[in-house]
Amino acid sequence: MKKEFNILLSDRNKHIRDYLRRELAAEGYQVYGAKNGQEILKLILADAPIDILILDPELPYVNNLRILERLQLRKPSLPVIVHAFDVEEVNYLSPNFAVAIIEKKGNNIDRIKSVVAEMLGRS
Repeated sequence: MKKEFNILLSDRNKHIRDYLRRELAAEGYQVYGAKNGQEILKLILADAPIDILILDPELPYVNNLRILERLQLRKPSLPVIVHAFDVEEVNYLSPNFAVAIIEKKGNNIDRIKSVVAEMLGRS
């Protein structure tokens, strides 16, 4: 039986969230959306069945390091993709947290899909 993977997709921009959700769902993933840090923490603390997190480092309402620290305590082996406009801005992240960093530019959906598939062992 094929396992269904669950992605927690966070982005402050509803249009980006909706676009990525549609594209990833078309690949067979179950996609949960979060528009801010509070929603990420709510899902993580509720032990939602998340297999990978795509994180916008400019989310409102919570410090990303705090999210990642809580994540490390609750789900230490959860892969994280940081999806950022300015990859230089994410230098503050510990290498223990971000498994992959993808720059938001142009149409990078194929890059996101390939990194997700690779991290989940589906490539």
